[in-house]
Amino acid sequence: MKQNKTLSIGKAALLCLLSFNLTHAYAEQTTPGYNHKIPEGIMTPDVVDTRIGKLDFNDGRPSKSTVQKVYDNLDFARGMETFLNFIPATSVEGIRRGMAELQATQSNQCVVFDKLMDSDPLFLTGNTDTVYASIMLDLERDGATVVEIPPNAGPGTVNDAYFRFVVDMGAPGPDRGKGGLMSFYPLITTAI
Repeated sequence: MKQNKTLSIGKAALLCLLSFNLTHAYAEQTTPGYNHKIPEGIMTPDVVDTRIGKLDFNDGRPSKSTVQKVYDNLDFARGMETFLNFIPATSVEGIRRGMAELQATQSNQCVVFDKLMDSDPLFLTGNTDTVYASIMLDLERDGATVVEIPPNAGPGTVNDAYFRFVVDMGAPGPDRGKGGLMSFYPLITTAI
């Protein structure tokens, strides 16, 4: 029994000595400015090469020129996003203006392309194998509007002012080519 206690005390002393040496060796490897060694892979480098140029950091804090460069890039990216997001709305507005030039300003006035489209019209997504007939509904001006789809009509597509799909008409639509009525309502907004 006495021998086991002596062995255990010896093991404990050896572990303490090893622990002290390891701790001492590890303490020598601490990252400057920190209490511990910080893995290089998670440290912010002083200089980062990016698509927008070099970004400079001091202890992880960006320099004034880096801050300005990043904000300028954000402004540019948001500007591009805004531009791209509004191309469809701009296209619909162009179609509306073209129809207005042809005096088709009421919901019962239709512009029919009597020939297939070529490259002359400036349509965003126009194609050359479709006969186009366009009507603009102004739900803000006219209020709720009911459209009658005759049997065997179509196919037709309804888009909103941002050129987002709303519903199909005719064979691909809910009436499946049998004809029917579709109601369109203006957006209701309330001011608080």
